[in-house]
Amino acid sequence: MQPLWFDVYGRLRLEIVRDGGQWRVYRLGDGTRRPDPDVVIAPEVSEDRLLDVLAAEFSGYGEPGRTIRRL
Repeated sequence: MQPLWFDVYGRLRLEIVRDGGQWRVYRLGDGTRRPDPDVVIAPEVSEDRLLDVLAAEFSGYGEPGRTIRRL
């Protein structure tokens, strides 16, 4: 499966990869990519539900007019 990239409320960017039946989450920075162990996505979550999971995980980051979007 190809990596999936998300912009989280304009505050951070994530790369999510399906690897061996598990979701792996990486935080992206200026030329960097590091694992984000604080974000855990259950293996049974489907790709089309990732936005819902991220919205729940990062609800404290939300502001009016900002969204989580797939890049």
